[in-house]
Amino acid sequence: MLEEQREMKLLGQHQSSQISTTSPEQQTRLGRQDLQAVLGVSSHQIEMTLENVRSVSRVEGMTGGDLVKKLAQIQTFRNWMQSNKSEILFLRIHEAGRLITPLSSVCLSLVTSLQDMEPAVTLHYFCGVLREDSAQSRSHLLRSLIVQLLEKLPDERTLAMGIDYALISECDFNALRQLFEITLLYMPGAVISCVIDGCSRYPNEDELQVTLGYLLWACQAQSAVVKLKLLLTSPIPLHISQQIPEGTMVFLPTTARQEWPGLTYGWQPNALFRRQIDGERSGSPPPVLYRNPDDNW
Repeated sequence: MLEEQREMKLLGQHQSSQISTTSPEQQTRLGRQDLQAVLGVSSHQIEMTLENVRSVSRVEGMTGGDLVKKLAQIQTFRNWMQSNKSEILFLRIHEAGRLITPLSSVCLSLVTSLQDMEPAVTLHYFCGVLREDSAQSRSHLLRSLIVQLLEKLPDERTLAMGIDYALISECDFNALRQLFEITLLYMPGAVISCVIDGCSRYPNEDELQVTLGYLLWACQAQSAVVKLKLLLTSPIPLHISQQIPEGTMVFLPTTARQEWPGLTYGWQPNALFRRQIDGERSGSPPPVLYRNPDDNW
């Protein structure tokens, strides 16, 4: 994994230097593979996160079936699923000690089912799985979403833009934001579903706030060209939830699952582990489906 990251970074630096030395006329269009190299994120690595979530869910007995049934009864979720316009949905579950939660399993099923629906486009980012990668590089979340968008374009497609590619290679947020918006415009008519699971597991909270704030703005902009449907999940309260419109937040109760008494389960990218804790596990919150305005989250 680390060797692949180093190779991607070196390739991106080389590609950026090659682009920067060309004339302005030659910089007007760039192939998607060149852009992916500059971004320094492996599309294969992003897709492998789905298999990682599937493996952890299977080992820990998290099918997400109970949550799917609960969600299917909630009008807010049904509205998000059925809508063909920009929408926001924030799901929260009480799973403070886990990097992969039952909601991750639900997101996996959702992403898998949406991927085959043409011309819809599905983007995903599982913060608990990609925690190490995002800790080592800035703007990993936004760069990963751009790489997935670029994967939807034909190999021969080139993109016209006026961005300083050196800034993209340096993970400058404004340059990445421009690239994200330009790439969206190459998918006219598409409904783009963006699923970001376990937001609280993204190690750089300030960066997460900026990125999610931007995505929320992009959703609420209600572009006539691009429809961006954003689904966020978190096992704990988030400051960013203050920016989410009322009526789009759903709080789900913890579901029963197989566990050894006195143990909690956690997940890291390369290992499953059990952590002994003292005393009994804290109880789950009452099964309240909709956010209480008096709750501080």
